[in-house]
Amino acid sequence: MNRNNAIFFLIVAISIISADTETQKSMVSNPSINDVYCIPEINKYVLVSDSGWVYFYDRYNQSEAESIRITTDYILIGVCFPDTLVGFVVGYKRDEPDKLRGAIWKTINRGHTWFYQIPPSFPPDIPAPFLEVEAVNRYVVWITCGNDYFLRTIDGGVNWQISRKK
Repeated sequence: MNRNNAIFFLIVAISIISADTETQKSMVSNPSINDVYCIPEINKYVLVSDSGWVYFYDRYNQSEAESIRITTDYILIGVCFPDTLVGFVVGYKRDEPDKLRGAIWKTINRGHTWFYQIPPSFPPDIPAPFLEVEAVNRYVVWITCGNDYFLRTIDGGVNWQISRKK
């Protein structure tokens, strides 16, 4: 994260913490925001947290916040929306025995509901947390994983191909 992005991230996070009472309670008890993504077409920021929450904030009226908890077992690390309806969130398992096992969620309705995507199997002795997601469009998505792995789909997450950097 470069310096300008870090400053922007802090400004947004500070604004969000004071945005509204319900969200503020969640943010105070779980203050770690890991990624932020802007959907310019609908003027929304999307943030993901360690506690499994996805937050949506209006760029111009941050007091109108929405949030949804999509998991309690995973730390959410990355978020990307290739268009206004479709989005992807990635993270990894927080506790043993599968600590650092990656996970993917997808929405097709602006984040109102999220569906777990079944990732391919990694070798059992290699932890492969999912660290970053980048969507070219709603069909082509790349995920950066730990231990030099990455995933790619060309069908919107129906099938994922696993590769390793050489």
